[in-house]
Amino acid sequence: MPTTGLRQAALMAAAITLAFTSVAALSASTFALLIGSVSSAGEDSAPIVVVALDRNAGRVVHRTFLETKRAFHMPMVPGKYKFYAFADANRNGVRDAGEAASVMYALTAPLRAGEQVEMPAIRIQP
Repeated sequence: MPTTGLRQAALMAAAITLAFTSVAALSASTFALLIGSVSSAGEDSAPIVVVALDRNAGRVVHRTFLETKRAFHMPMVPGKYKFYAFADANRNGVRDAGEAASVMYALTAPLRAGEQVEMPAIRIQP
């Protein structure tokens, strides 16, 4: 009987591993990975929010919140995007009047599934 329990545990572990591997493979082939960094000329204690906008619809599709580290990565659905970052001094996740921001940066080519793109550094100006 103990052998049966071990065999079932091993089969369950193999099934979980296979399922995880399948999800990881699907994710890698479905999304693009955007990698970047942000620097700030102003106060370094404020968290930074990096915003991705759909270039066709003009709406926010992704936000990344950076508390202390200034490097980021965003898994993105294939498409055309533009990005900006801002110092979120009041920590509400929305750019308010007086919060320093970067210029808008538009990717020249659409992101494609499975690719990894490194953006130039985003610089926030006071």
